This record gives sequence, C-alpha cells and structure tokens, in this order.
Amino acid sequence: MARSTDPSQGVSAVAADGVAVSADDVARVLDAAGPADRFRDKRVLVIVPDGTRTAPVGLVFHGLYDRIGTIARRLDVMVALGTHQPMSEEAICARLGMSLDERHGRFREVAFINHEWNNPQALTQVGTITRDDVHALTDGRFAIDVPIEVNRRLFDYDELVIIGPVFPHEVVGFSGGNKYLFPGVSGPAILNFFHWLGAVVTNPMIIGSKWTPVRKVVDAAGAMVPVPKTCICLVVRPDTTLAGIFAGTPEAAVIPELAGYPGEVIPKKRYSAFYNTPLEARLKNLRPKKLVICGVLTNICVLHTTADARNRDYEVEIPVNCVASPDEAAYRSALEHMEKVLGAKLTE
Repeated sequence: MARSTDPSQGVSAVAADGVAVSADDVARVLDAAGPADRFRDKRVLVIVPDGTRTAPVGLVFHGLYDRIGTIARRLDVMVALGTHQPMSEEAICARLGMSLDERHGRFREVAFINHEWNNPQALTQVGTITRDDVHALTDGRFAIDVPIEVNRRLFDYDELVIIGPVFPHEVVGFSGGNKYLFPGVSGPAILNFFHWLGAVVTNPMIIGSKWTPVRKVVDAAGAMVPVPKTCICLVVRPDTTLAGIFAGTPEAAVIPELAGYPGEVIPKKRYSAFYNTPLEARLKNLRPKKLVICGVLTNICVLHTTADARNRDYEVEIPVNCVASPDEAAYRSALEHMEKVLGAKLTE
C-alpha cells in the first residue's frame, strides 16, 4: 500500500476503491518516512487541528504513539486553533481517538496544549517577511512588513509532527502543510494578513489552487521556524474514511505527485479549467475523444469544467471515487446534474 513519491520529500499510501487506509498502512507509511530512532530521547510536539476539521486524526496519532511514544523523552499535543475557541480535555481526547480511561492510563504523560493567538505572553517573534519579499510573494498586491509570531512553546521541543487533513480552502487554496503553523499556531499579524491577502486575491482564484500567493506567504513564514518538521497529511472521503496519507516535509504535503509531470500541469485561476488557460489549445492538438475529469470540488470546479467540456462536444467521464466535496448533498447533486443534464458518464 505505501509507495514512494520523491524519497527526499516523503512517502504516501492510497487506498483502493471501496476500502480505507488501515492502521497497518499508516504504520508502513510512518516507517517508510524515516527511522523511529530519530525521535529517541527527543521532545516531540504533535500539532493537530481542532474539531472543525474532519479527519481520522486519532488513527494516525495512535500509530505515531505506538512507534515513538516509549522512546521519545516527551510526546505532547498542541491544538492548532487559529482564532477558534480552546478545546476541553474531553474534546481533545475525542479528536485523538482516545477514551478518558486511556487518557488517564496509557496517555497520562501526554500534555494537551491549546494555542493562544491573542495572548502576547504565549507568542514569540521568529522574524519578519520584509516589504520587498511580501511584494514578490503577493505578485505586487502588497508591500508591507509582516512580523511573524508563533506559539513560543514550539521551541520547547526538538521535533514537530503535524497531523491533519488536506481540503480545498477558500483562503490559502488547500489546507495542510505549513498552514497548521500559520495561522494555526501563529500570532495576529500574520493571521490578519493571511485573510486580508486571500480576500484581495478573491475566492475563485484561490480555492482548489496549489501555489496561491497566500500559500507562498505561509511557506515563507514556515521557513522561519527552525525546529525540524514532519507533516502527515490525510485525504478524507465524504464518509470520513481515510483515502490517502502522505508523510514528509510540509512544503511537499500538497499534491507532491504533480512534481513528476513537468510541463503537463496547466494552472487555472477560475472554476473552469477552460477559462483563460491553454487547455483548449492543448486539447485541439491532442484531439482526444474523451476527457476524464477528476478533482475538487465536485460541485464547483469539476461541475464548471464538465459543463465547458460538454459545450465543446467532448465526451466526459467522471470517476465518482476521484472527485470530492466536504458537502455530501452538494456532491450527490452535482454528480446527478453532470450525468442527467450535461450528459457526462459516471464510472466507479
């Protein structure tokens, strides 16, 4: 089940249709990501999202604890709240898939930490993204200095392990990677700028796109945190089962497989892949009889791209297990519309 991407970047596993990534698959990915002995006598901080992010975080946390819990000097958990409300002990246990009996038994030494974005005493400044760098990263939209603050307790640890899902995101493009640091455990300056920039770029140019200006700012901020980081990213189906897992660097956490196709990736900035892109000209040269459309969100980008493809008289096939949406009703409605109105063929 586990397969390599770029060995210098990480490893991944993807479940077959109709099954989920198992605990054994998770263990194999963690083993392939690096030797457990790397964490021996180290202080390890696991960073997880709060309950607003749907994912089997507990499955991965338990696999990680099984692997390094007895050899690490410490293994604690920080909740990447951003500006959200702190979680109770019971809620964090639920997030990590542990019972209260397990909390007071096997996991009694694990400290739970809620991030405090609005407490200056809980933060430390690690640097500044200069106005010149901001100008370059934002494609000229802004030229201001942005101070970078994070939770100071990150520096009480020797290793950071980030566990969380990758979803389309309306501000950064995709969640995952360094986004669990910024704005997850950051101070207000980068947090406010992050959302301000996203609003200026606009949602249609961001959601579902990989290298957005916001993502560039987030990764620039992430580079200022010198503590070694491992990111374990989860791809989750609408029924919350685990479809895929990636372990490696935060920067490679979002669609690392695309690096293997230089010159074949066509960036888009609107809902449809046909709008203001070279796709139509490329297809005229290739002259395909059928287009297979995959991706996210089913009810937004997949739907608009399918409509434009059918308007150009292409036969369209949509593998239903290769499209996704966090809204199950919208997912089903979009599939029905594409099949019954647009004439696309749905396949398993």
